[in-house]
Amino acid sequence: MKLVRELVSRGRDTSFALRHRDQPHFAFSWHHHAEWELTWIRAGSGTRFVGDAISPYHDHDLVLLPPDLPHGYWAPATPHQTQRAVIVQFKPELFEHWCQAGPEGAALQRLAQRAAGGLSLTAADGGSVCQALAAMEQSSPLARLGLLLQALAALADSGEAICQGDWRRPADPRIDRACRYVLDHLELTVTAGEVAAVVGMRPDSFARLFRHHTGRSLTAYIHELRIARACDRLRTEPKGSIADIAFGVGFGNLAHFNRLFKRLRGCTPKEWRRELQRASQ
Repeated sequence: MKLVRELVSRGRDTSFALRHRDQPHFAFSWHHHAEWELTWIRAGSGTRFVGDAISPYHDHDLVLLPPDLPHGYWAPATPHQTQRAVIVQFKPELFEHWCQAGPEGAALQRLAQRAAGGLSLTAADGGSVCQALAAMEQSSPLARLGLLLQALAALADSGEAICQGDWRRPADPRIDRACRYVLDHLELTVTAGEVAAVVGMRPDSFARLFRHHTGRSLTAYIHELRIARACDRLRTEPKGSIADIAFGVGFGNLAHFNRLFKRLRGCTPKEWRRELQRASQ
């Protein structure tokens, strides 16, 4: 995918950027920047891309990303649903300053090491972080700085790693075109030969290029996207037929969908939905 470098701007009276996104959908943008980023999805659902990880996100998804780790969010327009996010971006120098603040900074040093591939938290684990982010909007610049430190302190021993390895390598524009084509045709039958033709390559050459840049085959990439989209629909359509959801995200065979779902999520679609309903009670 084409990797775009984002230039983060902030106000004169603050050392970090605080942004609110309130949109009917999130258009996909594969990007990176020099700042740390803390993102809280206040409401909405879709698919989150971080390095080599593709995962569904939903209300109160909370993610901490280190500088220059490629990422992006994708959420197609859906009736009666709005994507709402709070995003804090801060310079590594600020984080390093706090990390070096005597013995008290040791917990933040551990956090920086653990977050090398990004960290994700559930609503239950990240409640205090969400409260700090929610309070920032009505706070003074100095109070915001304290709230950011409070949020990072709450993250110090929480969260799960999102991805592994070094994802700070240049991308090929052909990979960007291929991935965007897949996203635009996800619910249809998409073949490797078809995508190779879109980028003007022979299928075998394209297969090698895609694996080199993404660490997976095109087929595996499509499967992960469809399963992530299915997870989102299982949450937003609690009474929807699992077969209809499987066919709606692009699978032509229900048994194949069930096998892949269990392999990638560790449970069946029915069990996934049941856990979501139990967690929301």
